[in-house]
Amino acid sequence: MAKNCGKCVKAIRGIEFAKCGGFCDNIFHFTCCGTTRPVYETISSNSFWLCDECRATVNNRCLKELCDNVPIVLSLKLELEELKVRITTLTSAIDASVASTTASLRQFEEKLAECKPVSSTNLNDKPGATPRGMQNWPTISRPVTKRRREEQYANNRDAIVGTNSSLLTSIATVPAAEKKFWIYISRIHPDVSCENIHEMVKECLQCDEPADVVKLVKKDVDTKTLRFVSFKIGIDPKHKTTALSPSTWPAGILFREFIENGPKNGRDLAPATPLTITPVCQ
Repeated sequence: MAKNCGKCVKAIRGIEFAKCGGFCDNIFHFTCCGTTRPVYETISSNSFWLCDECRATVNNRCLKELCDNVPIVLSLKLELEELKVRITTLTSAIDASVASTTASLRQFEEKLAECKPVSSTNLNDKPGATPRGMQNWPTISRPVTKRRREEQYANNRDAIVGTNSSLLTSIATVPAAEKKFWIYISRIHPDVSCENIHEMVKECLQCDEPADVVKLVKKDVDTKTLRFVSFKIGIDPKHKTTALSPSTWPAGILFREFIENGPKNGRDLAPATPLTITPVCQ
């Protein structure tokens, strides 16, 4: 099939032509491209022959730089393919996790739907009974806080102690806690310590018995920012009368019987003359 020369555009017949191995892929008359058949066959046997335009293009600087960057482009292409594979793997893992979470939530919703609301008709007649449908629910133990211990102690105040010692049954018991009478004192200098108050109580009550002294200051409060502080003191009940006498305590101290949760029954502070208390020691 006849083809045209890439330079003179005339038809080429037979085998008297040179084929460019460059970008254009054209064929040329030997006379049009300035070569001969032996030269063309010699060049083609070792590499490939280029026409003038393709040879100029290959010698172009920009094209050379582009060819030099081909390995980098191929490397980036490989890395991009690896990233695509990793993204596909992560997407599959996320989809599986979402499906598992969705299934768990659906099971939880089904179990929650099976638990009917508890009404007053579902409760047993016994007080404190567990509502029906909640027997198998996990229970949460109530922590033993200070307030709970005080409530338990208050519930035991009216309890009656057993006296029958002739029975053979022997059960180990714990001795009852020593009852103390608590007195509240105030208008004390913030630098006064519990040890100072303890020594003052021993001197004022004329006794060597130990007293429980508690400084009534909130946690994390700097006493240097307070005008005065208060204490509650636990002593033997036999000293109650003496402890409630104004002549027992130094002038300037306010005192009264200590009552939990504030004053009750309209009791007021005992009258006293205000006086600054100098700390004994720190």
